Amino acid sequence: MESLHGYVRLWVIVVGASTAFWPDVVIGIEGIVINEFQVQGPSQYVELYDGGVGSTLLDGLALVLYSGASEAVYSQPLVLDSIQTSQTGYCLISFGPPLPSADVNSSTVLLSAGLNAIALYDQSGGRIIQAGSAVTDVDLVDAVVYGNSTNPQDSRLVSVLSQGQYPLQKSGPSIGNQDTSLGRCRGWRQVMHSSFRTGNLTPGSDNDCVLPSLVLNELNPTTSESGAQFIEIFDGGLGFQTTDGIMLVAYAGNRLGDSVHVSVDLTGYVTDENGFLVVTANDTNFGDVTSPTLNRPKVFIPRKATGIALHLGAPKRFAQGKPITDYHLIDAIVYQLDGGTVDHALLDVLTPGQDTVVDQDSTDDQDYSISRCYCCSTRNVSAFGRAPISPGAINRMCSIGNRTILETPPNAVRINEVHIGTSGSTDGDFVEIYDEGYGLTALAGKVLVVFIGTEEGGRSHRIVDLLRSATNSEGYLVIAPSSVSPASDFGNLNADWLRDGLDMQQVAGAVALYKRPVAGFTPGSGPTMDGLLDAVVFGNKSTLTLGLLDRLLPGQAIAQNFLPDTGSSILRCYSLHPLDQAAFAAGSPSPVAANTCPPPPCYLNELNSLSSSSSGVFVEFACAGLPYFPLDTVIAVMWNSDVIIAGPLARRRTNKDGFASSNFNRIGRVPNAFALALYYSPHAIDLLDENKEVRLTSTGLLDAVVVEKEGNQEDLTDWLSVLTPGKPPVREDEAFSHRDESLSRCMVDGDWTFVLAHVSRDSRNHCPTRDNPDVLINEINLPEREQFIELFDLGSGFTLLDDFLVVLYSAAGNALQVISLAGYTTDARGYFVLGVQDAHNIGGVYYEFAEGFIDPNSGGVALYRTEGGSFTLLVGDMVTTQGLVDAVIYTNDQGNLGPALYTLMSDDTSLGLDSGDLHFSRCLSGEYRSSSAFSGDRPPTVAAMNDCPVYPSRDVIINELNFGEPSSTPEAYAELYDGGRGNTPLTYLTLVAFAAIDNNGAYQTVDLSGYQTNEQGYFLVGSHDSADLVVTLERTYGTRFEPHGAGAIALYRSHPGVFYHAAPATKRSLLDAVVYTLDTEEETTLVDDLLPSGSFIIFEDESLAEEDGTDESISRCFDANRLSQSAFKLTTPTPKGPNSCGPEEPTPAGIFVSEVNVKSPPGRGFVELFDGGQGSTSLDGYLLIFYQAPRDRSFYEVDLTGKRSGSSGYLVIGGSGVTPTPDVIADDLSFPDGPGAVAVYRGTIDLFPLGTVATSRSLVDVVVYGDPQDRADGLIAKLVPGQIQAYENSELVNGEDVSLSRCISQSPLNVAAFVSTLKTPGSPNNCDALYKPVYINEISPHGAPSERFIELYNDGAGYSSLDAIVLLLLEEGFNIPYSVIPLTGNRTDSNGYYLIENVTELRPIGQVALYRGDYATFNTGRAPIGSMVDQQTYSTHGVDIALLEGSSTVSKETFSRCNRCQSSLGSYLPLAPASPGYKNLCPISAFGTQVTVTLTDASYDAWNSDSTLKPALERVLAKGINSQCRCGFTVDYFCDPKLLKGSVVYQANMYATGPGQSRLLTQSFQAFLMETDKITVDGKAYTVSGDKMANQTGTPVYVVVLPVLFAVIVIIALIIAAGYFVKKRKSASRFDDDVKLEERNHNVEFDNPSYTNDGK
Repeated sequence: MESLHGYVRLWVIVVGASTAFWPDVVIGIEGIVINEFQVQGPSQYVELYDGGVGSTLLDGLALVLYSGASEAVYSQPLVLDSIQTSQTGYCLISFGPPLPSADVNSSTVLLSAGLNAIALYDQSGGRIIQAGSAVTDVDLVDAVVYGNSTNPQDSRLVSVLSQGQYPLQKSGPSIGNQDTSLGRCRGWRQVMHSSFRTGNLTPGSDNDCVLPSLVLNELNPTTSESGAQFIEIFDGGLGFQTTDGIMLVAYAGNRLGDSVHVSVDLTGYVTDENGFLVVTANDTNFGDVTSPTLNRPKVFIPRKATGIALHLGAPKRFAQGKPITDYHLIDAIVYQLDGGTVDHALLDVLTPGQDTVVDQDSTDDQDYSISRCYCCSTRNVSAFGRAPISPGAINRMCSIGNRTILETPPNAVRINEVHIGTSGSTDGDFVEIYDEGYGLTALAGKVLVVFIGTEEGGRSHRIVDLLRSATNSEGYLVIAPSSVSPASDFGNLNADWLRDGLDMQQVAGAVALYKRPVAGFTPGSGPTMDGLLDAVVFGNKSTLTLGLLDRLLPGQAIAQNFLPDTGSSILRCYSLHPLDQAAFAAGSPSPVAANTCPPPPCYLNELNSLSSSSSGVFVEFACAGLPYFPLDTVIAVMWNSDVIIAGPLARRRTNKDGFASSNFNRIGRVPNAFALALYYSPHAIDLLDENKEVRLTSTGLLDAVVVEKEGNQEDLTDWLSVLTPGKPPVREDEAFSHRDESLSRCMVDGDWTFVLAHVSRDSRNHCPTRDNPDVLINEINLPEREQFIELFDLGSGFTLLDDFLVVLYSAAGNALQVISLAGYTTDARGYFVLGVQDAHNIGGVYYEFAEGFIDPNSGGVALYRTEGGSFTLLVGDMVTTQGLVDAVIYTNDQGNLGPALYTLMSDDTSLGLDSGDLHFSRCLSGEYRSSSAFSGDRPPTVAAMNDCPVYPSRDVIINELNFGEPSSTPEAYAELYDGGRGNTPLTYLTLVAFAAIDNNGAYQTVDLSGYQTNEQGYFLVGSHDSADLVVTLERTYGTRFEPHGAGAIALYRSHPGVFYHAAPATKRSLLDAVVYTLDTEEETTLVDDLLPSGSFIIFEDESLAEEDGTDESISRCFDANRLSQSAFKLTTPTPKGPNSCGPEEPTPAGIFVSEVNVKSPPGRGFVELFDGGQGSTSLDGYLLIFYQAPRDRSFYEVDLTGKRSGSSGYLVIGGSGVTPTPDVIADDLSFPDGPGAVAVYRGTIDLFPLGTVATSRSLVDVVVYGDPQDRADGLIAKLVPGQIQAYENSELVNGEDVSLSRCISQSPLNVAAFVSTLKTPGSPNNCDALYKPVYINEISPHGAPSERFIELYNDGAGYSSLDAIVLLLLEEGFNIPYSVIPLTGNRTDSNGYYLIENVTELRPIGQVALYRGDYATFNTGRAPIGSMVDQQTYSTHGVDIALLEGSSTVSKETFSRCNRCQSSLGSYLPLAPASPGYKNLCPISAFGTQVTVTLTDASYDAWNSDSTLKPALERVLAKGINSQCRCGFTVDYFCDPKLLKGSVVYQANMYATGPGQSRLLTQSFQAFLMETDKITVDGKAYTVSGDKMANQTGTPVYVVVLPVLFAVIVIIALIIAAGYFVKKRKSASRFDDDVKLEERNHNVEFDNPSYTNDGK
């Protein structure tokens, strides 16, 4: 017997909370409660209950009866000494007439009228309650207050005994019914009225309770380090349903005894608003209820065969170790691991007659759960399937398949063998069924169907009803004709019953086993998965076979062809899982006997054993590239000097590429020497000795490797002789290279062995001798003293180059040099460099040449692979494409390429690269033999990542980033955006993820080549459902997600192979990057490694999640600038859609401050409010509060309730001296001297008594003001942290009284929006009068620092204030300032100019911008946030230095703003003579020249109808002219362009700044045309011809037929002029345009016969 003395806390539900809160009330005797009572009629009783413990002594307990009328004990207490509960835990006490089954009888009658109470006390402490004692809660164990009363809350019975709970009464028609009682049903905590329900009388037995409508909805038994177990309960969507009295119980099956493993009392909890309640372990934070864990954090339910049940009952009834029961069972499910065995005891009790649900392992890095797919039937296994985990949410993508259910006999039957004889043979076809050895399994309800492949997906050919069949005692059934021995019950089948319908030329068929009525099948019907138990597909790998596979086994692959064969069968060998095509292999027929299977094609493939490895210590298995191959029959064994570890790889599968890997997390530090082996379990018959200990054996051995570390002293003879005879141990060398290396299985000299190679976990090994190495030409440098050719193997590293040749060709196509690379390999990063060893690339060249080994003008470089000497190339040989891998051809204006060289290129229209660029870097694609893959004129990067260009106007940017500390499911994603252009190719772009915890190294690389943005411009990478490229962006360690705190996502123009595992971050070729942290305490130098100086790290906190439970992302909201951390904010996720940033200019919160006048005589100050122009807006609930610094307390207040804005939206509060008269007169308002603030609040006036300290709570808008020398720092900190106070400065408007007016922004709470203007109370602010338009007019970025200046101009509007104007000097290509220059306090001169001199930091290339805003909000290294006034881009790159510097006779030139063609077509920034403080000297028509170009083979109609062709032609002409003049010439110089008919004749006026520039441009145009034979526009080449010359007067002069002598003179003059011109080296990459130039042309003339070289 058991005595229950002690104490427990009493808990009371607080209604409406999702989790219960219970007051601390100490009571005695744990576990004994009043369970049922009946006070009406003759059969009165009270039933006590000990929670199901049974035989509990009740010594010291007394049952006390209270009268509500007297609020005292009305009869002598009933002492229960020597009484004990029954074996089931009950004690029945009758009152009045005795009950036969009562344990105690009392003659006292229970009161039924009015309000009364029954109480149970512990009197073991000596305190005795007697008749007449007043009500007390001292030593109270349990109590019920029942009956009715007008004011029950006034009764001490209620306040003392039930702690305020409402008295109990029978419900509905049961009131007064003598055949019903009040009994506990929803909770067994003491003093818990909410637990009682009206029900049938059940004295001394279980109460008559209605089971609640709750179901098990989802459970996740995972034990991964990143994931946590959980069980989800669902109320059908009602929401806020109590779970009082409900026990969640996990039963451990099989060897754990089919008993309670852990139980959770759900009393005190309610489902959430959507109806969910999630139970998790004690180390997680996403659940509603925490379950105790027995020995491991995050684990509370066993992974073995397990039953999960919801019971209604007392907690002690389900204590740990209690046997399995169906007592008050609400819902249940039995599950087990994939590949486990059935637990019949659990099934028989919890879900009798049903199957077991299988917890399948994930094969795609997604975490799945056992999920209810259909709601809401209880104890129904068929409703469950598999879905991605979704605790607390509706199950999505839930699928029910045969692999989610493990059938129990008589359902656990499989296709075990299929034999199909060859055509014409006499051996009989047969199918063998197997029940896993249970034996004598009846197969009623099963049907075998044979399908034949067709173009429509297949048709049924044979239907065999198994109604009267059963397996034999060993579990086999053979469906076979009489010719097959032993005989079967299907002797009437023909010998060829399986093959007679097959097309033997294109074999395609399937055998399928169903559990469904045979009437559901008709001959010729198609395959279906409805009721499918198992299937195997056979035949050639044809579309017919694949069609059957798709309909019966979707998502699987055909590992091998199963064809009709007299001597072979299709055998189940590698897995007992149903519906698993990979489980089968070909082998000898064995009807009614165990299959004789070949070993699985699995082996050890890669091993990383160094503890210093950044990619983890692991072993990788491979199975001949077979996807999702089951490893159930493979045993892995590891020997070392200390321990032997052995275990099956059951439930493991290879990935889609045929690989599987495991971490060495069970052995701690990897020993100095060890052996690894794989065994095939059916053959490894002596792997275990008689004591079940592992022994060293070669029987059943699949593969093995013996590994030792440097300095090993152990004897390895035994391991080597048994496991790897004839092979030495392998060694992993930590100093092999700077990269992380592994031991990889590779072919060396015709034999498979382990060699050091770069880590390639779960993918193809980076073997130096792999069959098809990817090697390409990556970079070429032409300057003679620095020449080199760089090859790249896409990052594999150590690639053997024995079969490769590099051939240098002349322009004519002859081989000048043939260089064999036999004996060489690429370096650790994958580079191989041939070239000149000089100061710029010491150590980078591996094959050295003398200077000038490459012709710098014209030629070709080709890379060949001879495939073991299959062909040869010799010096002098002409170009060949045999064995050609890659090639580059190039030329300049001094060379010609012969047609032979063009055959090296894959595209017939591909042009040679421009050798004038001197250097070519592969930057634009990974395509072989393509000139368009290269970018010219980039800095050389010997044996390192190429330095590739950024194209700000057309490159994609990072737009949104969603990260979080990893859960069991990958969720991270990165969104790219092209600005809305849509369908932008992502060729040669790579997304890289870096982690600070990995020394800022790369841990994930994503190749974006081959993809493009969608029509809206978005591209999503990650694990999101809508991802365009599914990649896990979380940091992983094997299959486990690892937290990494700070990290970065970066977008590069580069091949992904550049970024090996742990590769350092770099700014080279960087398009965009975001650096973030998930931990506020973690910093990272990734900010410095990737971003401009002064940048900051973004903290992705959980603020949104904490507010409303939503996820959050880092979203681009404030600008489209690259490398701009300030562009981002935390928002709700919007993958592949516009970011959830809110309006760009926040809408005013109803009312905001528009103008204040604080420096006025008493009675003339005012405040103007504005409603945005809506008019007549009610101001009810608005307050105007005035603060004074430095005490920061209120000194005046105005309640605006009852007021409305005027028809124009304004409301003015001020003294009677204000004109016009204010809407609200406040003569007692006087602004004190010094700083202060005017604030608008929502609220009531009583919340802001005079003297209130400034607060931001309920703040709508505010302006903080004060003189610069008199700071209001306290008000700023309290109201608008980080901002700067406004300054009412009358000096700017000639001493007139001014006000602070909102001019810069309509955003509330933005003090920088206010500037000093003339007063306009009740009217629009006078911003335009003070802030005339101003723009950047002239930029001089060259010369001595003192000569660099920037000129602003306001179109001659005279004086204009520059208050709130900020000048920014921006980085090249990025909207990131490197210098911030405030202009506040300055103004333009009387002519409208303002000169900023001595701008020493102004760079030769960059951008200059003007912004309106608070200077303090602009910082170097951060993208500007504010209103941009103007922005100009300039570059001195390629410009003749003489133009920039000037001379004593020629003015220096600057970048000057000019109107294009002296019209309103827009402005541009040409180089023009410097004119600081004066009108710019722009190109004008007076110095113009008419230019004409004729395209003889172009169609006028086609050009006239295509508006893109003329601008494209202008671009090539402008580039050609600029290549000659180096004067910054652009298409903007061309004015009045037109196309004339007669082929296509382009004609335009070419403006100039003066006679000197006119001559320069004309000469440059002539020189360009003389060198040009063809012009390519939009991919098509056109011949240039004509008989016009340039005319400096701007009018055309027609050609006159002259004597031959005059013609000769003209020709001689042209030749002299051509010789006079100095040809300039072209500097811009022609791949930046869509037009290209070709060879020179001598057939172009100008239109002016009077033209001479001196321009006279």
